[in-house]
Amino acid sequence: MILTANGSTIRFYGGQPVMDAGVENYILICLFTLVGWCGNFLMEKPEQRVGSDFETEAAKPITKRSQNDVKEAAERALADGVSSGLFSSVSVEVTNPSGLMRYVRIVVSSPGGETELLLIQNGLNWLAQATDPAYKKI
Repeated sequence: MILTANGSTIRFYGGQPVMDAGVENYILICLFTLVGWCGNFLMEKPEQRVGSDFETEAAKPITKRSQNDVKEAAERALADGVSSGLFSSVSVEVTNPSGLMRYVRIVVSSPGGETELLLIQNGLNWLAQATDPAYKKI
């Protein structure tokens, strides 16, 4: 996966995903694969299954309680990376800088260095899209 300003993309070569040299793929899959992902049925061992509630928690309205829920969901999603030794530590910081904005900063320390992921939820954009959707402008 390639992290960009607008999210992430994944490249395929010969029908297979191109693997990264770090832990970015692992982090994004752990965070953004929903619980109940159909591919889990192919995994024989329960510890191989993936899925988190991070995305669900992050989509909830911005409140003090939801800030803590997002932080805890990210920590749970990445806990296996720490327990397996892939990461030495995970730090999650969730802030509400202004109005309807939420910043989620995740720093993962691994033998290869640090990987930082910054997610920004801008509720003002979502409200504007709801009142004046793009499809009506065509």
